[in-house]
Amino acid sequence: MSLKQKIRSSNITLGSWLSSGSLIVADLMSKSNLDWIVLDNEHSMMDYETILSLITQVQANQKSCFVRVGANDPLIIKKCLDAGANGIVVPMIKSLADAKNAINNTFYPNIGTRGVGLYRAQEYGYGFDSYKQNHIKETVLILQIEHIDAIKELDKMAELEQVDGFIIGPYDLSASMGIAGEFQNTNFLRAVSEIESIVKKSHKALGTHIIQPEHEQIIEKTKSTDKDI
Repeated sequence: MSLKQKIRSSNITLGSWLSSGSLIVADLMSKSNLDWIVLDNEHSMMDYETILSLITQVQANQKSCFVRVGANDPLIIKKCLDAGANGIVVPMIKSLADAKNAINNTFYPNIGTRGVGLYRAQEYGYGFDSYKQNHIKETVLILQIEHIDAIKELDKMAELEQVDGFIIGPYDLSASMGIAGEFQNTNFLRAVSEIESIVKKSHKALGTHIIQPEHEQIIEKTKSTDKDI
């Protein structure tokens, strides 16, 4: 079963963020029992060459490598996918229009509008036909819900076939409510509960960024839902 199939099924997957450009750190992390590694291109200083090297290292250890891009931008997303990323995490999705743009930026026509190029993902042209046929079935698209406005159209976003799942960004979500970092605030907890309810009804995967990765908290989160990323 591919990771995309796992995410779309009832299987729980567990991954971690990587903000360091160190190949040694990437090697160590991808030799663990994690299902995936996300390279943080939004809040780190990684350049494209570093992203390419880290993707290569993680995949060499038979692990999937996603990139949390800096913006819902066609050029950024295209470069990361052409470098061979297994999936994309798109930040600050606030509307159905944002979600549709993320789909367009991730997939080739006739699904999206992503430009076609020949780089590592396409084996520099030698594997283009195979990549073209399989990228829709294998590329993972996760939308990050980190603004209170996203709740208004979240049910419609969850209906989009090409979206594999959602992940809550607690810091920006709380900041958008004027309560940055107040994760026990009643209003924040209510917003998270509403997001969880909407996504679970859609049978899409839902994940959250665990602030303090304590073992007990991870166990609690994985038990809290039958479908999680």
